[in-house]
Amino acid sequence: MLKSLFLLFICIIGIPIYAVCVVLLFVIGAIFGLSYVDSSVYVCEYVQPIFTAILALVFFIMALRKFSIIYRHKAWDKVILLFVCCVTYIAILGYCIKEFIQRISTYSGMSKRQIFDFVVQKLNDIGDNYPKGIINLPHGDSVTYGYIMANIEVYILPISIVLLCGLIQRYTLNKQ
Repeated sequence: MLKSLFLLFICIIGIPIYAVCVVLLFVIGAIFGLSYVDSSVYVCEYVQPIFTAILALVFFIMALRKFSIIYRHKAWDKVILLFVCCVTYIAILGYCIKEFIQRISTYSGMSKRQIFDFVVQKLNDIGDNYPKGIINLPHGDSVTYGYIMANIEVYILPISIVLLCGLIQRYTLNKQ
């Protein structure tokens, strides 16, 4: 039941975000004269973990600056909520740094096409854990439902979690 609710949530939130991200990759490619493969490798494999880590670090620092104020006011519900956000930031920051270093190591000596093919295979392997289904794309290609869910899990979920905690933090800090 919990897994089904999680999948439903991911579908409702994640698939539109995924679609926007794919369009963004095409736009970035057009702006910088890159192919979809090149922009995908640069943005998804290198920029995404760095950007997510920096965002988590910025939100963590902002939370620490306000943590003592909330603690002194003995607003325990806000203290606990902010603490959970801080732990989440640290976890995502560590995950992103680990992923970035691992990607640099794994991809050394590979061309961008080799990296892209490697990542597609990895995402298909992750996607095998999701329910089966095929989505036909407007330009004639098709992708599996699991492939899209794996993309959401690997690339969109970490930054979404950071942004969600940032909203919670913002709400908590504004209500003090």
